[in-house]
Amino acid sequence: MKNNTSKKASKTSETSKTVDASKASSSIQVVKVDSNKVALSKELLKAGSKLKPSEGRFLVDRYYQLQDDRIKSEGQLRSLYKGEEWPDYIKEAVKSPATILEWMHTINMQLEEQIKKALKKFAENNFMGKWAMEQCGIGPVLSAGLLVHLEIEQAPTAGHLWSYAGFDPTREWKKGEKRPFNAKLKTLCFKIGESFVKVKGRGQDVYGKIYEERKALEMSRNEQGLFAEQAKEMAKKFKANKSVSYDWYAGKVTTKAYKEFLKKKETNSLVKPKTVGEGEGVHMLPPGHIHARARRYAVKMLLSDWHEIGYQDHYKKERPLPFPVAHLGHAHVRKAALPKWETNDPYWEDVIKGEAIKDTGSDQCGPIEPVLEATVDAKENYESK
Repeated sequence: MKNNTSKKASKTSETSKTVDASKASSSIQVVKVDSNKVALSKELLKAGSKLKPSEGRFLVDRYYQLQDDRIKSEGQLRSLYKGEEWPDYIKEAVKSPATILEWMHTINMQLEEQIKKALKKFAENNFMGKWAMEQCGIGPVLSAGLLVHLEIEQAPTAGHLWSYAGFDPTREWKKGEKRPFNAKLKTLCFKIGESFVKVKGRGQDVYGKIYEERKALEMSRNEQGLFAEQAKEMAKKFKANKSVSYDWYAGKVTTKAYKEFLKKKETNSLVKPKTVGEGEGVHMLPPGHIHARARRYAVKMLLSDWHEIGYQDHYKKERPLPFPVAHLGHAHVRKAALPKWETNDPYWEDVIKGEAIKDTGSDQCGPIEPVLEATVDAKENYESK
């Protein structure tokens, strides 16, 4: 009798423990749902619109740090649970993370999103921030990044912005010297350029199409061997490791093989070109190099437009003509898109009204003007003293 009683008692105890455990599990999930919410109050969001440039720089940096952490943690979680069958409570816990690691990951994601909201308020409260966000491919974080790194008072010409962003190839960073450009701005410009590449198929896009047109021009020049000298110099640097890029630099790809490669690459990104002996083909830049050149060009056009609008907003007059137009006879100048919101600024109202009357204003949603050779030269040689 005692044994039966003790067995029943133990079973009852185990059952109660199971029930308690299930209750605890469900209660934990409920707590997680409520305790995982990270959100800025209305007061903090309002304060975000009045950030100082230094505070904005900090938030932009923090946003990208959190983004990097999120990407890393996603990879770690996939690696940890690879090949394992997840319990049902984990599968169902979409909004309520079931592990400490997932909880940390979710918190980081929410912090990232809240910082993004604050930066959006910051950008919306600034003229150039609002203008940048009107451009297809530029979101609140990229817009805020431009705001905190660019100062129109320090840039009499667009060339100054290009140089500050690391787009001046004549300026070398020698050992022991101060870096001649802003590294964070250069990284930001890389992100902007890649964003333009992603939105190039959208109807309202401008800079992605500039990228495509410039890339076509660069590819044509590359095929003609116009970058041969540059390729030969690069070949000297890559000769030691003999990478795939070296085949291009060393003239191991013929014009015919180049055309076949481009055709196959449309359906297979891993395809490699047929090669011949060194110097038997055309000394060319590899596709990645051409992509980077076109991407940088598109970003330079954005910076030039940012400078044009920023200069007008700050000084209430048009900026001086680019050096090639003013002194070298170039005629074609691409105008930046005008602001589309109600500015309540007499200067801008007059400018927008004047452009509407002439019907020659740059419309972001309209067809883009072709990037002609004259435009390319004028923009590339913009005075940067």
